[in-house]
Amino acid sequence: MPLFSSMLLAAGEAEGSWDITTASYDNISLSLSSQTSTPYSLFFKDDGTKVFVLGLFEDKVYQYNLSTPWDVSSGSYANKSLDYSAKEGTGYCCFFKSNGTKCYILGGSNIYQFALSTAWDISTATYDNKTINFGGQGITFKSDGTKIFVVKSSPSSVRQYTLSTPWDISTATYDNISLSLSSQITYPASITNSDDGKHLYITNNSGKYVYQYTLSTGWDISTGSYASKVKDFSAQESSIGGIFIKNDASKFYISGQASSKIFQYSLT
Repeated sequence: MPLFSSMLLAAGEAEGSWDITTASYDNISLSLSSQTSTPYSLFFKDDGTKVFVLGLFEDKVYQYNLSTPWDVSSGSYANKSLDYSAKEGTGYCCFFKSNGTKCYILGGSNIYQFALSTAWDISTATYDNKTINFGGQGITFKSDGTKIFVVKSSPSSVRQYTLSTPWDISTATYDNISLSLSSQITYPASITNSDDGKHLYITNNSGKYVYQYTLSTGWDISTGSYASKVKDFSAQESSIGGIFIKNDASKFYISGQASSKIFQYSLT
C-alpha cells in the first residue's frame, strides 16, 4: 500500500476496492460550466486539495480548489488557467508530475511539456520547449516518471514508452509493447491507473462506460488483460470526458461532457 494511502487509513479513512463495478454515486458534483462546456480530462493533486480540468474546445487547463480534500462539492474555481493554444489546437488530456512541477498536454499528434515555477499553480506554467511526436486520446505516467502509457484509437490499444530521463518527454521511446482494447472499446479515450500500475481504467470516446484492465506485473502493459469488469455511469452522465481514481481506491471521479460537471463516487 502506498505511504500516502497508509497515512489516510491511519487517520480513520477506509480503503476502497480497485473493482470499478462497486462504484456508487456520492450525490456530490462540481459544476464546470462557467469555464468549459466540454471538460475532457481531469487530474487531482495528490492531497486532494486541487483538481485540474482540460477544456476540449477552450484550449485551456483550469484549476479548482477543494476546501475539503477529495470532496468535489467543496470545489471552487481558482481563477487560474493555462492557455496552451499556441502549441496545440485541440488537447485531449492533461497529466502532472507527482510533485506538481510539470504538466503534460496531449494533443492529436504531440505531447507537450510545461514547467510550473510554483508547484500545483497552473498559472505559473511555461512551455519547456520539449515535445514528442506521438499523440492519442489519453496518457498516464508511471509514478517515477520512467514510463508513459498512451491510449490510441487506431488501432484501439494502449502503448508503452520508456523515458530515459524521468519526466522528460523528449527522451521517450516506444517499447514495442501494447495492449489491445478492440474487443471491448472501438474508440478509447481517457485512462487512469492504480498507484502500483496493476489496474487500468479506460473510457470509450463520448460514451458512458468505464472498462477495467489488470496487469499481472505492474507497469508492464504486455502482461495486461481485460478484467471482465465494466461500469455504466449513464445515471449521471451520458458522455464521459475524463476519469480519475484516488490513490487509496476509495473514490472515483468522472467529468461529464454533456453536463459540464465532475461527479464523485465511492468504491466499496
